Amino acid sequence: MASTIRAAARRSAIGAGLAALLAAAGAGAQEKDRHAGYYYPPPTVTESYQPEATTVSGASRVRRIGLISAITNRAATSSFAPTYVMFVKGADAEKLIIVGMGDYVSNVYQARALLAQLTAQARFTEAFKEVDAEHRLTFLDLLKMLGFDQVTVSDGKSFTLQIAIK
Repeated sequence: MASTIRAAARRSAIGAGLAALLAAAGAGAQEKDRHAGYYYPPPTVTESYQPEATTVSGASRVRRIGLISAITNRAATSSFAPTYVMFVKGADAEKLIIVGMGDYVSNVYQARALLAQLTAQARFTEAFKEVDAEHRLTFLDLLKMLGFDQVTVSDGKSFTLQIAIK
């Protein structure tokens, strides 16, 4: 009788452990980046950024798409071929994806330089001038203000930097 109880307890413990393992695997699958492998290779470098700014009350899907559309349209009017493309993804347009054309962002340093260049461009916008007269905020802060929670920068071949905006 005691051995039957121990065997039942062992099966129950194994079953509970298996259930926990399957639940963890399911959670990991949900967190998987579904854009990796389609728009860019899986992230080779991941970082998190703690912005100085906070999300503004008027942040919305429409405003996030509008910002990236404005940047993209400005680049399209240039007489040069674009060195990168930008677009938003996610159910609420909360993810920004930037893919370099050619070898424009082939490593983490070039990706960070691109983000610095976008900071300089953002400082000319009226919205940024109003909230950052001292030029302390970055492009990533602007993204946070508008409600973005992730930016991915890739060369579209082998390098991908993914930054979680906290």
